[in-house]
Amino acid sequence: MEVYLYELDNLVELSLKFDPYIFHTPKHLLTQSPSTIFCFYLFRKVEDAATAIFQCVSDHEKNWLSPAKAPFGGIQCDESCVPEDITFFIQCIEQWISSCGGNRISLKTPPSCYDENVNVLISNCLGVDNYTKTTIYANHHIVVTSNFFESIIRNSEKRRLKKCNMAGFNCSIYKGPSTEIIYSFLSYCKSEKNYSLSVTFSQLEQLLTTFPNEFTVFIVRDLDTIVALTVTVRINQSILYNFLSASLPSYSRYSPAVMLTEAVYIFCQENGISILDLGISLDHHGNEKPNLIRFKENIGGKRSYKAMYEKNLK
Repeated sequence: MEVYLYELDNLVELSLKFDPYIFHTPKHLLTQSPSTIFCFYLFRKVEDAATAIFQCVSDHEKNWLSPAKAPFGGIQCDESCVPEDITFFIQCIEQWISSCGGNRISLKTPPSCYDENVNVLISNCLGVDNYTKTTIYANHHIVVTSNFFESIIRNSEKRRLKKCNMAGFNCSIYKGPSTEIIYSFLSYCKSEKNYSLSVTFSQLEQLLTTFPNEFTVFIVRDLDTIVALTVTVRINQSILYNFLSASLPSYSRYSPAVMLTEAVYIFCQENGISILDLGISLDHHGNEKPNLIRFKENIGGKRSYKAMYEKNLK
């Protein structure tokens, strides 16, 4: 096995044995931080494509973080990897970071539902190498099948969906999306609940401009009024992530988020996507939101988890 290290100050595309998550691609990494991001690639000597990747960035206190700024980072690898491969990869990364005077490594893994086997492999290897699982986030996802959306949701949500249809609401993909309209809507809905957005206007504009095919916006309208909106991200060929979503508090009696989710679910069916990631359910203090968790489970969401790992190197 061999490990190669690149400084991501320009676009570097190397062959991989797997379908990379968008947050691990050089193109997205360049949007995450003005600081230099370091990219590690694991190769078998007889193969031309990398079998594992990892990216990280250092803060001002020489703590190394993965991701720089994204919903998750950590190691992604091919399913052919064995514990010895990942252990070797982790040790090479640690040795290099230690040689740079690094104090700590912190990494946030993708949701376990993305690839259960790989998740178990990496979790076990991190545990053996004395990483501490500092935080576990409850995550929800919908398994997309050929079944109709109404067949997977509970009766309470069926009634809300029917209410939206009877009110004449319409849901569609927002073509040629206006960042100003999207950001204003999201900001208003969040502020009504005393929350703030996790991205700035310029960050959202950069993402929508840089990734027009990966970021898709869905909106629910009551005539000309936008009443619900979600920004989704194509993580890879088989996964779609519900990145930013909100609905007008004044329309809560209709729960237009159900109609919104139905449209996204149908989009997944039409595009060969098997997992719709609904994300974690936290308030602005980092506490779980029981009402949001209940809603996600009412619309067919199944539990998985995201974990934060940490290791002190000093």
